Amino acid sequence: MITRVLITGANAGLGKETAKQLASNSEIGKIYLGCRNMEKALAAKLELEQLTGRSIFEVLIIDVSNQVSVVEAVQRLDCSVDALIMNAGGTGGKNFNKINSNGVTEIFAVNLLGHSLLAQELLKAGKLLKVAIYAGSEAARGVKEMGMKRPELPTSSEEEFAMVLFSKKHKMPLSHTVL
Repeated sequence: MITRVLITGANAGLGKETAKQLASNSEIGKIYLGCRNMEKALAAKLELEQLTGRSIFEVLIIDVSNQVSVVEAVQRLDCSVDALIMNAGGTGGKNFNKINSNGVTEIFAVNLLGHSLLAQELLKAGKLLKVAIYAGSEAARGVKEMGMKRPELPTSSEEEFAMVLFSKKHKMPLSHTVL
């Protein structure tokens, strides 16, 4: 059985590294590189093919901060995927607290709302078969522009993670939504 995976934010960082590592598994037959920029996506595809020696990568243009783009990407997806890795995201740009046309902040749209819609649309279309994973690294790296410092986790214990998640000291700006 050929396993197919869709990774958002796959042209750089965690998403690209995930694509590279998954390609080392012979059971993975296709990896969709979900990216918002065709030029960067094609460069990542070429690099991944060279690094892995496999031609299993296909570009799917998607901007998770744009709901229309998400719906259109699901419609363009030519087959179902076994796994969805929701990695795209970030700080929401310079105007992360700006309310967009969907009534949510930019940071909320890019990190949560778009991925939620993507998973829903894939399920509704019968195109997500097995698993969906949400991944994000901003909280681990810290976001200087938002006054968010990298948390200290000397033991990486559950208690330390909980302290960061529920501490006012590390709290991220809240996003509001009108759905």
